[in-house]
Amino acid sequence: MATVTFDTMAFVEMLTAAGFDERQAKGLSKALKEVSKDDHLTTKEESKTDLAILRADIEITKRELKSDISSASLTMVKWLVALILGQTALMITILPKIMGH
Repeated sequence: MATVTFDTMAFVEMLTAAGFDERQAKGLSKALKEVSKDDHLTTKEESKTDLAILRADIEITKRELKSDISSASLTMVKWLVALILGQTALMITILPKIMGH
């Protein structure tokens, strides 16, 4: 992880020179120092690695999703064909009785 050096006194002085009162400037300085700790920062290389991992995960997820969609489509087609055949058989059976033959 990257290490950031932060001069809190210089920051407080810049803020007070810009019109902040000392209490506000010290509060902002403390907050900025807290969020600037090492556990919150990453290097450019770490970010690139994380991005590459995310992109790979997205590609895997896309492939899995396409496969799932294809499988669901095939299942729907099978059911549709079965329903059409069943309906046709039913019509062939019932239609002569309705027509009186």
